[in-house]
Amino acid sequence: MNWPSILAVPRLDHMAVIETNSPRAYFSHIPLGPIGFRVNMLRSATGRAYLAFCSQAEREAVLQRLRSSNEPGNYLARSPEAVDTLLEETRTMGYGVRADDFGGHYNQTRRQSNDGRDSIAVPIWAGDEVVAVVNLTWMHKVASVDQIVKNHLAELSKAAREISVRLLAHDQ
Repeated sequence: MNWPSILAVPRLDHMAVIETNSPRAYFSHIPLGPIGFRVNMLRSATGRAYLAFCSQAEREAVLQRLRSSNEPGNYLARSPEAVDTLLEETRTMGYGVRADDFGGHYNQTRRQSNDGRDSIAVPIWAGDEVVAVVNLTWMHKVASVDQIVKNHLAELSKAAREISVRLLAHDQ
């Protein structure tokens, strides 16, 4: 896949970037979060994909940590109905999308900090457990979410399945 992409894993109350194809991506001028970058759970495509598909016990533990947080970027966790709705929508679509007000900064709104990007993300499974998420990122002026989903979701999902297969093969 030639679009900018990250691989992220859960870290208690956020997702952490562990790999990026940014140097090899066709649009390499789109700056992606560096290795170790903290990604917001409830506002990012990556976090939403993880929370929507992880186990209920894991989801509740993460949401409890987010509800207890004083960080402004975790405000959504204090609205259980909104969280339930967005996670159900994510499960129905099969992928995560960014919150409209999310501009890439963990705590700030898009109005305060706008990276000019949009993202979609899908989970990576190890058996019955979601262990990571892979996303696809682009400048939102280049294409709409619907266009990217139509043209690239299948490829992103295939990449996630291939990673899952390799993880399972590695464990055996």
